[in-house]
Amino acid sequence: KYDAVFSVNFYPLLSRICEVFRVKYISWTTDCPVDELFSTELSNSVNRTFCFDYAQYERAHAISPNSVFYMPLATNVARWDSVISAASQEELSKFKSDVSFVGSLYTEKKGQDWFETSARLRLDAIDAVAEAVSELQSGDESTDGTVNCALRFDVYTGSDTEGLPVNNCGRVKTHTEMPLVFNQSAINLNITCTSIETGIPQRIWDILGTGGFVLTNHQPEIDEFLVVGEDLAVFESQEDLKEKIKYYLTHDKERSQIAANGYRKVKAEHTFVSRMADILYIAFAV
Repeated sequence: KYDAVFSVNFYPLLSRICEVFRVKYISWTTDCPVDELFSTELSNSVNRTFCFDYAQYERAHAISPNSVFYMPLATNVARWDSVISAASQEELSKFKSDVSFVGSLYTEKKGQDWFETSARLRLDAIDAVAEAVSELQSGDESTDGTVNCALRFDVYTGSDTEGLPVNNCGRVKTHTEMPLVFNQSAINLNITCTSIETGIPQRIWDILGTGGFVLTNHQPEIDEFLVVGEDLAVFESQEDLKEKIKYYLTHDKERSQIAANGYRKVKAEHTFVSRMADILYIAFAV
C-alpha cells in the first residue's frame, strides 16, 4: 500500500503502472526539454506532474490542465553547508578561482539545434570573460585597494577546451567538490542552455545555496524569485558580461554582500524541503 510514486522527470511507463494500481504518480521535471511529457500517458488520471520551466509547463498544461503544475527548482543548502564546513583549508584553496564555470561546453554534443546554439553562447562568453581578465591583469588597482594580478579563469568540464583561453580543471564531483568551487570562486558564471526557455537552471540555485556569487544571463523567471543586483548579477550581452566581470572583480565588498543576500534568501525560501512540501500539498489536494 503506497500513497504515491515519485520520480525526477516524467516516465510514461511509471504512469501506466500507477494507472493500473490507482496510485498517484508524482513527477518533477528537472530537465528541459523532457520529450516524454508529450506522450499520451501525460493525461492519465493518477498523474501529478510538476515542471520547472514555465514555457514547458504551459505546453504540457494545455494537454492535461488538471494534472500539470508549475514548480521551480531549488537546492539543498544543508548539504552544501556540511560539505563546506567539513572541508580542510587545503581543499578550499584547491578550488579557489577568480572566475569559474562548471558544466559542459556542448561542443561535443550533436543531434539537436539547442546543443549548437548553447555551445556558441558558452564559447562567446568564455571569450568575453577572458578579455576582461586579460585587461584587469594589466595592473589596475581595484576600488577595494587590492591589486589585480595572476587572475584565474577556471572551467570545470569534460569538454575539449584546446585553444580556449581557460584553465581546464576537468570534471568535479557534484556532491563533494562542486560546492567548494561555487563557494571559493569570486564569480561563478552561468550560461543557461537554450533549451531552458524561461526557467532558472539548477546551477543558479546551487551556487546561491553555497554562498557563491552568481553572474548569469537573464532568464524571465529570475525576476519572480530573486532581485537582480541584490541576490545575484545578470548580464545582457557579451559586452555587458565583459564589463560586469571587470566591475565585480574590483568591487569585493559589493560582490560579497550580493552573495550573502542570495544565500540567505535561498536558505529561507528555496530549499528542496520547502519545494517538496508544496509538491505534496498540491498533489494530494487536487
